[in-house]
Amino acid sequence: MSKFLFKEGYFEWLCAKVGINLDPDFGQSYSNLARVLSDFEYYSVVPRDVNRAKDGVRLRLYYDDFCGENPAEDVENYGETASYLEVIVALAMRMQDLTVDGNDGGFTVKKFFWELLRNLRIDHLSDDIWDKNTSEKYVKWVLRTVSERVIRKDGKGGFFPLKDPKIDQREVEIWYQLNAYLLENYSVFR
Repeated sequence: MSKFLFKEGYFEWLCAKVGINLDPDFGQSYSNLARVLSDFEYYSVVPRDVNRAKDGVRLRLYYDDFCGENPAEDVENYGETASYLEVIVALAMRMQDLTVDGNDGGFTVKKFFWELLRNLRIDHLSDDIWDKNTSEKYVKWVLRTVSERVIRKDGKGGFFPLKDPKIDQREVEIWYQLNAYLLENYSVFR
């Protein structure tokens, strides 16, 4: 059973925001991957990374404002913990905020979301190749690896691999990893 008891509308809203197709009748579907990301609680061994969970939780307020309904099945589910899906969506939105003017109709959020999944090496796990015995275990292993910082010093294996890291990325707060990654790969506001 999922730790997060979200209404289906909220789950679909998150998926639509980042271009996750849930319907195989409309192309390549990623509903299995999305469900695992939605059910897996984000955590980190780096204390200030709790701020990324808060960004994910904040999406629930955006949904409430946008759709006029509480995304949770119960009010207690509004807490401080976030699912990995919420955190990755929130990271993609932060990346867009730092790199473009925000008038692209959400395209950049989708681009960054899929780039983060590609950096984690889980972007290929569409429903048509999903193996119920191994795919979910693999995705959960990847998410634990990211949370526990069992990644390389240059950030490979995590959200933000760097070509030229100045310090060991295993000890760096995700917010600073994100900024270093954007500086290496994109034009950012200065």
